[in-house]
Amino acid sequence: MAFERTNWGYQVDGPIPDLLSVEQFDRLGGAALSAGREAKEAAIAAASAVVRAWCGWHVSPVMPCRWTGPGRGEVIELPCMAIESVGRVEDAAPDAHVPSHGVLRRVAADAVTVEFRAGYPSSDGVGQVVAQLVANSLAASAGVREEHAGQVGASYNQTDYGVSGGVRLLKSDKDALAPYRITGVR
Repeated sequence: MAFERTNWGYQVDGPIPDLLSVEQFDRLGGAALSAGREAKEAAIAAASAVVRAWCGWHVSPVMPCRWTGPGRGEVIELPCMAIESVGRVEDAAPDAHVPSHGVLRRVAADAVTVEFRAGYPSSDGVGQVVAQLVANSLAASAGVREEHAGQVGASYNQTDYGVSGGVRLLKSDKDALAPYRITGVR
């Protein structure tokens, strides 16, 4: 396995795919937008990054992961949710146990490496939020909120109150993503 470092304190085996494909986005209503494939791919990548940064881990798909850290204490909290399985625990008691919420109970050691599989197999709930973020981003012209010519005016889509363009999580998005967020993430 060729583990790659993540921003969340653990490694994954290989690149992490976006939370949504262009085809999935188009099925969720993105086909109605006039944006081309490249623009959609870029917006999906940005939205995936924003969602993962807010959640504090990769969320989906299920991937082989590796975490190395201090082994002092009886409990080790892995920086992921949806732990599917544990393949290897180095320097730990052979009967170490990891329930699905990611808390590993073990005997004390100076350091430990844990290899495990984590992530949700389907990101349907997360995918819907990503699709909404992408649609908002593609429909909101960067820096243009409204135009006026004489008595005729037009207001454009905004990605947040008073903000046009970019990918931003609204309160409703954060509420929808809350079940996927690691406790303690800023």
